[in-house]
Amino acid sequence: MGVPDLPQAWRVGFDEVAELYDRVRPGYPDDLFDELAAALPRSPVVVEVGPGTGQATKGLVARGARVTAVELGAHLGACRCRKSIACGSLTRQRVERGGADRFGTIE
Repeated sequence: MGVPDLPQAWRVGFDEVAELYDRVRPGYPDDLFDELAAALPRSPVVVEVGPGTGQATKGLVARGARVTAVELGAHLGACRCRKSIACGSLTRQRVERGGADRFGTIE
């Protein structure tokens, strides 16, 4: 079973307004990442599919994770990269451009 064929607009819509999306989208509570970090091994390696502008990436990296971010949208990825550079966390991240379907399926 692969990724369903979604209308292209659904797959790329947020990418077309990446900066606006980043400004208006609510963030995640810090407690969420504190609990996640407590449940994961120290310095975990995380694959984040669809990281958008990096809100979750920031919370994960701040708690010691090494993140591979897989993002379809070039503008979303560029916004996430700028934010990561500004907060000095880019060295704990790797970016793969493309959709999750490039990794196949798990059965």
